[in-house]
Amino acid sequence: MKVMINNKTVSVNPSKAVGKGGEADVFDIGNSRVLKLFKTPDHPDLNGIPLEQKAAKARLQEHQSKLPSFPNNLPSNIITPENLAYDNKGKKIVGYSMPMIDNASVLYSFSQRKFRQSISNNDIIKIFANLLSSVSSLHSKGVVIGDFNDLNVLIKGFNPYIIDTDSFQFGNFMTRTFTQDFTDPLNANPNGNSIELYTPYTPMSDWYSFATLLFQSLLFIKPYGGAYKPKDKSKRVTHPKRPLERITVFNDDVKYPVKQALHYSHLSPEILDYFYKIFHDDLREPFNQSLLDNISWKECGKCGLEYATNACPSCEGISYGLVVETTIIKGNLKVTNTFNTSGFIVYSKVENGELKYIYYENGSYFRENKEKITTGDFDNQIRFRINGKKTLLAKKGTLVVIKNSSVIDKLQVGGYGKLPVFDSNSKKKFWVSGKNLYKDGALGPEIVGQILNGQTIFWVGEKLGFGFYRAGNMNVGFVFDTSLHAISDSIDFPVIPGQLVDATTYISDKFIWFFASFITNGQKTNRCIVYDKNGNLIASKEDISGDGSWLSSIRGKTVFSNFLLSATDDGIIQLKVENSQIVIKNSYPDTSSYVESGSNIAITNDGVYVIDNKEITLLRLNWFKEI
Repeated sequence: MKVMINNKTVSVNPSKAVGKGGEADVFDIGNSRVLKLFKTPDHPDLNGIPLEQKAAKARLQEHQSKLPSFPNNLPSNIITPENLAYDNKGKKIVGYSMPMIDNASVLYSFSQRKFRQSISNNDIIKIFANLLSSVSSLHSKGVVIGDFNDLNVLIKGFNPYIIDTDSFQFGNFMTRTFTQDFTDPLNANPNGNSIELYTPYTPMSDWYSFATLLFQSLLFIKPYGGAYKPKDKSKRVTHPKRPLERITVFNDDVKYPVKQALHYSHLSPEILDYFYKIFHDDLREPFNQSLLDNISWKECGKCGLEYATNACPSCEGISYGLVVETTIIKGNLKVTNTFNTSGFIVYSKVENGELKYIYYENGSYFRENKEKITTGDFDNQIRFRINGKKTLLAKKGTLVVIKNSSVIDKLQVGGYGKLPVFDSNSKKKFWVSGKNLYKDGALGPEIVGQILNGQTIFWVGEKLGFGFYRAGNMNVGFVFDTSLHAISDSIDFPVIPGQLVDATTYISDKFIWFFASFITNGQKTNRCIVYDKNGNLIASKEDISGDGSWLSSIRGKTVFSNFLLSATDDGIIQLKVENSQIVIKNSYPDTSSYVESGSNIAITNDGVYVIDNKEITLLRLNWFKEI
């Protein structure tokens, strides 16, 4: 495809895609510039979604007058349209160019505990103090952000950059897009069943979104997160309706995920009260800057958690830094604490029925046998894998292989955005470079198959591998046998609509369970697709993210043979495919005290391990003998 920018023809290359949202695709066009190209109604991502197709048509029509009228003199960290892009006839606006923000992380990442290991809540406060200033400046110029969410803010250092500005509300141009988790309930239909934009955004809508973003960035949970389980069944409501009923995490009937999130008791009384007034009592005002100026976070010397109160609310009775083999019996469940650390666990996997892991402690990275891998400051940009006795670390395109504390190999790998793309099983490592997927061979690297450069991500098990590439109009999934030199890219891979937020895959010797989380029409949806070893799609299911089902999170799963175990707020459950349906075969409520939705679990020869931030717990159940 070709477009016209400044009367010059620019070719759009799918391999240069750097982003894909619900409304547009983004491509690198060189000179530190990117092109945002709006999706047309016939875009493959919108197939079978009439509302999205209608919205795309209306959006393109409005942009013919909205983009030429875009406000000037906005702060430099507001990434506004730089030059308009026209179709190849130079008549119709189809997008615009803008500066590329290199080495930035999306704000969504800052609400993920694993990403935040080296970023303190004091750092979060600095970021949001700068973001507060940006929001205030926009309002002073008559601009409302509107669809203000964690995917349209990029963070570089302590500086926030607001993107997707073409959806801003100004003059007579209204913002029509919304994201349920960040949309003010006061802008929704109070009689609806979920949050949908019902009344126009106002500056107060932005401040509600700001408070939501800050809340989840400090505590790793949204204000309406957790599982709502009132004893009085007449009070039960669906998860999407909770914001309309103001059923927040402060509600006594909401089970707070203490393993995944920092409890709100760690907030200072002043900001805790302020959040309560916003999310429960509907306080709407410009966010009180003095709360950011006066809050100070400290790290507890006992439990390592941060707190902004006079003393740590969570550390009493906890001892870290020692391996404590403590076993308790609960019903049919035997629970053993096998490992804990004063640092944190950064990666884990199962190889040949055994749990292996990497942890960071006292300035060094270690393996499960206490072998030191390397020394240095913790870096959340490093991606880890384990290959037998070898440890793989990659960052910014360089993959390093370490064995016995020494570097034994170093090579360049391709990426998927900022993510270095590689994986490993117990026998070999696999990686992408250029247009090929490679694996270790007897005489050196061997080509498994061809992929799309810069747009491919994949996962491997002992016998099977799975991956996909998704750029512009392309949406391709593929499977491969890890022992062969070929990939099958003709499998049925349903289009991932809208904006992809997260994806992961769990692979056994028989099945591939692919999970994706994406946003369409303002709602985050989780999808599971199951393939057999030949790449046949044998079952699929979708549910609303955070709804309390086993698909509430795409994380917190583990596979063995022909079944999948999933951690939920009610304990671990067992799932199988029967008659093209994913069905729950068994549930194990005795495990509910040890897992939550999204808890990292791994099935081994010993039982099921729960791998938390700082500790590992082994769960042994009678049912394990049956599988």
